[in-house]
Amino acid sequence: FFKDFYLKKLNIDLSKKYKNWGRVRSSPNDYLISNLESNFNLIEDRKNIKYGDVFVFKQSLTQFLHLGVYSGDGEISHHPYSMLSKKELITNDTWNQVYKIYRYKEI
Repeated sequence: FFKDFYLKKLNIDLSKKYKNWGRVRSSPNDYLISNLESNFNLIEDRKNIKYGDVFVFKQSLTQFLHLGVYSGDGEISHHPYSMLSKKELITNDTWNQVYKIYRYKEI
C-alpha cells in the first residue's frame, strides 16, 4: 500500500526498492526494517511528523509488521488486514500501536 501512496501522491516510485517483504522466507520484518533504514530517516519525535511519513505498526493480527502513511490533518492512510484501504484519525490507541516512524530521505 505505501508504495502506491508514494507513487500516486508523491510521484516517487519505490516498486524496485520494495518487493513484497511478506514473501521473504527468512525474517521478513527484519528485511522490511533494513530496507526502510536504508532509504528513510527515523523520526524520533512524533510531533515532527509530515505528510508522507511511514508508520510501522507493531505486529497484531499477523506475523508481519503493518505500514501506514501519514496523509495530513491528523490522519493515516493504510490497508488493514482483511479490509479495504482507508484513512482514519490518529488516536491515542493508534500511537500505542506505532513501532517506528520513517521519512523518505529524498523528501
